[in-house]
Amino acid sequence: MDDELVDSIYDYPPEYDKAVLDLELLNNDEDVGEITDMNENHKIYIQVYQQALDTKAKQRAIMRRKQALILS
Repeated sequence: MDDELVDSIYDYPPEYDKAVLDLELLNNDEDVGEITDMNENHKIYIQVYQQALDTKAKQRAIMRRKQALILS
């Protein structure tokens, strides 16, 4: 399969993959860490994080992403 075909099938921004990996941490009520790139698509993170179990870590992560969205 060539790269263009893969890109056309898998049309998610890179933030999506990272956010999905973060779900396991959030579901275990573990913090995902500090935001290191203010230019990321914070809306993607918020959308994915909302799928996590209702934990304090989830609420903190969403709040940090909302603050980053406002500041960016």
